[in-house]
Amino acid sequence: MKYKDQNTWKGQWRFITFENLKDIPPTLFEFLRALPKSMDPRTVEQAILHRYGLHATVHARNNVITFAGREAVNKALAGQITSIDEIKINYEELGTGTTPPAAGDTGLETPGASTRQPISSVAASGNKLNINSFWAAGNATGTWKEYACFINGTATSNSGVIFVHVGIDITVGSADSLVIDGTITQIN
Repeated sequence: MKYKDQNTWKGQWRFITFENLKDIPPTLFEFLRALPKSMDPRTVEQAILHRYGLHATVHARNNVITFAGREAVNKALAGQITSIDEIKINYEELGTGTTPPAAGDTGLETPGASTRQPISSVAASGNKLNINSFWAAGNATGTWKEYACFINGTATSNSGVIFVHVGIDITVGSADSLVIDGTITQIN
């Protein structure tokens, strides 16, 4: 096995819209994490309806881990950072750019600054990194073509080091909440 084959990261994401959802059910993120990422989106919708009585629309996507994000991880592993904040995934943003995500990306193509917010939850478990988010109704209204999460970002649009870039095609209505359930797996 070649060295480069030992450092493969794969990301799978679910973008889920809920109509008229005021608050996120306390166990929703854990419930979603327990469902296989390979599960058909319609089956996930049915599982959410059965468990929580909520109607949902699920979109499944894969991501690109950027070179900039990998470089930030390498710097942390080499001890070339001065604080944990320099490597912490802390912000996310939606955008309208239509160019497919690429490893060389340094930010969203067309960020939707009004959607910039802190990540709701990041947790490591074995070789998996789970990233979850919640936008309340009215906070993510629009048609979105891209999503990203950032290392060491601020509230300023596109700030920080882009770690994950995902091409999406979702519309979030003004009465819709948006839940994002992502898992990045180190394989090989």
